[in-house]
Parts: sequence; structure tokens; C-alpha cells
Amino acid sequence: MGDDKRGETHDTALLRSMVDRGLITPELADQALSRSQPDASAVDLLIQEGYLTKHIVETLLADTKDPTAIADFKILGKLGQGGMATVYKAVQLRMHREVALKVIDPQFAINKEFCERFIREARVAGQINHPNVITCHDVGQDKGYLYMALELVTGGDAAQVAQQDGGRLSEARALRVLIDAVRGLAALTRAGLIHRDIKPANIFITEDGVAKLADLGLARPSEDSERMTNAGMPVGTPAYMSPEQAAGEEAIDCRSDIYALGATLFALLTGQSPFQGANALAVLA
Repeated sequence: MGDDKRGETHDTALLRSMVDRGLITPELADQALSRSQPDASAVDLLIQEGYLTKHIVETLLADTKDPTAIADFKILGKLGQGGMATVYKAVQLRMHREVALKVIDPQFAINKEFCERFIREARVAGQINHPNVITCHDVGQDKGYLYMALELVTGGDAAQVAQQDGGRLSEARALRVLIDAVRGLAALTRAGLIHRDIKPANIFITEDGVAKLADLGLARPSEDSERMTNAGMPVGTPAYMSPEQAAGEEAIDCRSDIYALGATLFALLTGQSPFQGANALAVLA
């Protein structure tokens, strides 16, 4: 496809996005455009011929604008954005309940296998009902959006709270956070889950000072051989990983999460992570 984006139609813009993501070649996009008709767009032709699926097209269409509503959730505003997802403040209309709506980035949501595993693992996490674990209210797909509705906690995370207190917490407050986190971890362990990414930023604090383990996006059943990540690849945050997790070992268990809790306590008390380096590889080394 040419580089001139002036006067670009919606169909052309969508095809360009597919080319940029490596889903189709520029030549295939140009051929489809040349054969398109008023009653059969280039994208329609590529779906009919098996080059694309409706799931891929819906996901890419969802990526072109910020949503105002997803399924039964009305979007109120953006709370934050990470490498894998965007989190919105939303209200679940049927329940009149405010939630944190986590919407997965299309580069992941476009993969049907990823979506299926994400939903399965979220359902396992949703079975946990504990005061020290963020509740997962719902998970699903709607018009190309892959989402998870989570309990909304407005007090910030432990890293933010420590920053507000001058960069570190007092011993008493840090221990209260840790005790709550240990209780939450015990609930995960009883459910057969490993968190795999415990760190100060993944421990949320309520307005009443209760700490809750959050971001179960990397959590998986401890006996699960079919998961979203590749075997042999370390998953989590390098500075808080146990040695076996950093080595990419498959047979990790709750002891890796306990290690991460210890590293988290170190960070909350000292104001710095236990291991530092110029980049992730340097930290892992």
C-alpha cells in the first residue's frame, strides 16, 4: 500500500492497520481494494476468501477509538494504561456497580487462542472471594473487546502510598500491608493459583487501609500445563522474581510468590527494589 494517508477511506485505514500488524501483505491489500465493490468491501472480500476472520476485524475496529460502552458496562473515564491493557472506570448498568474495567490490547485480543485462555484463567480467579484479593466480577468479549471487570479500589497501590509517605513506609504500616497480602496469597494458594507478579504496584490499598492483591492477569492454576505464556520464558517483574521464576522454570509454586512478598517488603521499607540494573536482562542476571 502507498504511504500517502490523505483522503484515506475507512476501509483503506483498516487494511493499513492489518498490514502494519503483519496480518496481510501490502500486495494482498492492494488486490482486495482493486476488486472491491459498493456491496462488497475489500475487507469483506478478504473475510470471504479466508484471509481474515470476523473476530480479527471486530478487534481491529474496536482499537480505532476509545469505547463508550462494552457489554453491560458504561465507560466513565480512563484510569491507566499498561503494556498489555487499558483500565477504565466504568459502571455495570444491571448491578449499578462501579468497577475497574480492564480491556486487553488488540495485539493480544486478536489471537483467538489467547482470548480463550484468558477467559478460562479469569474464571478461575473469579472463584476467589476474599477481603484481601481484588474481586473479579465478570470477563468476556463484546464487539472485539476482551475485558475483565474488577473490584474498584480508589486508595491507590502500595507503591503510590509509599511515594506519598516520602518514598517508603514505616515498619508498622509495611507489616500491615504484608500481613494482608499474605492472607490474600493464602486464598490464592487454596484456590490452586500462583500469582507470579506480586510487587508493590500490584497490592491495592482501600480507603480504610486494607491491602488487596491485584492484577491476576499473570495468575494461573498451579497444575495448568496450558497457559498463556511460553514455557522457558520468565514471566513477571524481574526485580521481584524468584530465581526459579527468572530462569523460566515451569514447576514453580506458591514459594515463588512468597519470595516476591519478601522482595515487596524490602521495597516498601527501603524505597527501592531489591535488585536493580540498566535493563530487565541486567536485573535477571
